[in-house]
Amino acid sequence: MARMRKEIKTRKIGKIWYYNILDEGFKSSGKKTKTECEKIAHKALQQKKDEQNNPKGSHELFKNYANQFFCADTCPRTQRKTEEGHPLTNRYLQVQRLNLQTHIIPSNPSALR
Repeated sequence: MARMRKEIKTRKIGKIWYYNILDEGFKSSGKKTKTECEKIAHKALQQKKDEQNNPKGSHELFKNYANQFFCADTCPRTQRKTEEGHPLTNRYLQVQRLNLQTHIIPSNPSALR
């Protein structure tokens, strides 16, 4: 049976302790005791796991993100298509906006069932 790899490794160089999280290379804790170094390492490990579980930008609700789409003034796609010389018609924007509001971002989550 293989051994489990440790998530945190510590090493003392001179009087300062260093820590390594998930094999990313040793970083200085700036501390002179191993227990203080391990506390810092555990905080850094928890922060790293939180970042992996919740990448930046994921705190924004999809509903808030999608509200700008298929509106003539705020939609990035509409603005890009207009700049390229292929403006979208008002009818197309109305139909797509209705689809977005009806099927993708309904106000009642149970409406999806």
